[in-house]
Amino acid sequence: MQATTFQIRDARDDEGSTLADLAVAAFEQYAAVLPAWAWALYRDDMIATLTGQDAAERIVAEQDGTLVGSVLLYPPDPGPVNTPIPSNGLPAVRLLAVLPAARGQGIGA
Repeated sequence: MQATTFQIRDARDDEGSTLADLAVAAFEQYAAVLPAWAWALYRDDMIATLTGQDAAERIVAEQDGTLVGSVLLYPPDPGPVNTPIPSNGLPAVRLLAVLPAARGQGIGA
C-alpha cells in the first residue's frame, strides 16, 4: 500500500472513547485466537485504559479527519526508592494501534 498523508498530534480530552474504539478494532484479530473470556478481559482493559485518566501522553494519527492510529507514551519510571535495583529510566509505549485498513502506510512507525 502506498503511503498517504497523515498527521501526528496529541489526543484531545474528549477523544477517549474514540481511542478505545480504534484500539478494539485494531486488536480485534486476537478475538479469533484467544478464549472468549481472555479477549473480553483484554478488551475491557484497553477500554478502561484509554478512557481513563493516567500519566500517559495520548498520541494519535489523523488522516482525512479520521483517527487511524493511537499510542500511549508513559514517562520514564523513576524506579523504587531506596533499592539497589535501578530503573532503566526509559519511557514506555503501550497500546500502539493502527486500524487494519490504514496499515502499511508507516503510521505505526
